[in-house]
Amino acid sequence: MATSPRQGRTAQLVLFSERLAVPQWHDLAESTRIEAARLLAQLLLSVHAGNRNHGSQSRGECDE
Repeated sequence: MATSPRQGRTAQLVLFSERLAVPQWHDLAESTRIEAARLLAQLLLSVHAGNRNHGSQSRGECDE
């Protein structure tokens, strides 16, 4: 079975005893967490509104 490039990289990290650092949510400053949550909520609303607009246009409806 072929391995993916990510699997190969992970195996190499183990060989050279590198520790893969993954940032955790609790490691972020509170102001950063608040800003990230605000941006994610804004993105969610934008995508939801885009899906709603796309759905009405696909049914032949228009805003005009």
